[in-house]
Amino acid sequence: EYMGHSTRMSKAPFSTESLLRMRIVGKTEAMPTTQVDVAGLEKNLAAARVKFEAAKTAHVEALLARKRARASVEEAEAAVEALQATLKELGGGVEHMLEQLAEAERVCAAQKQQLSDAARKVETATEAVSEAEAAVAGLEREPRGFVSVASLPQPARVIRPDDPIAHTRCATRLNVYVNADGVCVRADFG
Repeated sequence: EYMGHSTRMSKAPFSTESLLRMRIVGKTEAMPTTQVDVAGLEKNLAAARVKFEAAKTAHVEALLARKRARASVEEAEAAVEALQATLKELGGGVEHMLEQLAEAERVCAAQKQQLSDAARKVETATEAVSEAEAAVAGLEREPRGFVSVASLPQPARVIRPDDPIAHTRCATRLNVYVNADGVCVRADFG
């Protein structure tokens, strides 16, 4: 039985999409009796994807802020260098130029602090993206339900990670690719 109806006798076209994220239960395994809260799982996955997208957006914004801060630092450093060169040309005793130089150095220091803050924000945003991506990946590994190998349309083969695969083609054979947890990640005929 597959998802509440028999597939053995049915001649209706089989949808490989219907197997995605289903836990494939081997012939020697007992079929789980617990029901999967598919709606809850899908809701959590959707929320995790939204959080992932928001984290990616924040990451891009932090990268742009860091770029702007870096440009401001470069501009402030150029102003300091220009004022130092002018002072050197004019010689000492130019009070107004010294005040401008002190102000330019203060601005440069403030811009460097902003760059440092922006760099920390980029680092935090990068970590948030990684965490959100891991949460999405974890939820995507959760099975939506269970399917016994015996209920699959025959001929069928279940291919686990690291299984050697014979490359013989059979247009009617169902190939079910599962992850290490036995959850279908891909299915096709051939």
